[in-house]
Amino acid sequence: MTTTDATFDPTPDPAVGASLDPTPAVGATVVGPETLAFRALRLVALAETVSFAVLLVCSVLKRTTDLNLVPVLGPIHGGLFVALVVLALGQRARLRWSWLRTVVALTVGSPFAHFFVRASRPAPTG
Repeated sequence: MTTTDATFDPTPDPAVGASLDPTPAVGATVVGPETLAFRALRLVALAETVSFAVLLVCSVLKRTTDLNLVPVLGPIHGGLFVALVVLALGQRARLRWSWLRTVVALTVGSPFAHFFVRASRPAPTG
């Protein structure tokens, strides 16, 4: 049984080193946890706004027809609202929202939460 003496070459192999390079390629989108949280907030805000509008229509239909979807859509809207509150409070500092704006966005502005979030730009990280 023979052993070969392998020498260590400190220069990286370009084919191997390219996949381990931590810098993104030109034009690549870097998605960090803050960006994902902001995207989740935007998505939940949109879903909450739409669910509020649908719930409003279903409330009218409940009183004018025999169709009653409020017991189904009410808890869905409630769950989306709770998710909106949690995400908005988590991203409040990054969005540079004052406490007053946060309270307005989550109470009076609930039907328009999507537009509050959409108009906000997160603070740059770094």
